[in-house]
Amino acid sequence: MEKQSLELRKSDRVEITTLVDNYTDVFLPDGEHVKRNPLITEGNITRGLLADHGFSLLLEVFEGDEHHQFLLDAGWVEVAVPFNLETLGISLRNVEAVILGHGHLDHFGGLFKLYKDGLVPTTAPLLVHPDAFLQRSVAFPDGRSARMPQLLRRPFQHLGVPIQESRSPLSIGYG
Repeated sequence: MEKQSLELRKSDRVEITTLVDNYTDVFLPDGEHVKRNPLITEGNITRGLLADHGFSLLLEVFEGDEHHQFLLDAGWVEVAVPFNLETLGISLRNVEAVILGHGHLDHFGGLFKLYKDGLVPTTAPLLVHPDAFLQRSVAFPDGRSARMPQLLRRPFQHLGVPIQESRSPLSIGYG
């Protein structure tokens, strides 16, 4: 198999915003390279962020006048990302693509609703490894097993979302 190489361009700045993680702590302070949602604004306690057994990041890349936004994953429950977007004052209307890290529910569970409710434009392609659509199950130590919810193409296709499946790395942004 021939190895594929990608030519990467240098960027001026990359910002990564955690939209959902499985832990939140309102008392953690900002750090040198980390800015957290403020606990207090104008003398009032602010609304906190929701944690979810899931994961979602907003990736922003800046080079000169260019600004590119990508959504990586969408958490498990449908309410977490929209709630946290509102709390953080962030819009996903300029997201160029949605990247699905892998096909586990804690990464895709909230995704369809983001497209359906217009929080992510349906023109933003879903970039995904084809195996993300496989049926999965979990085996427990006591011998029980259960099927996990499956990521399906049809609901996204019904909304007109382009699905780009690839087994190899893809170059996104910067045309």
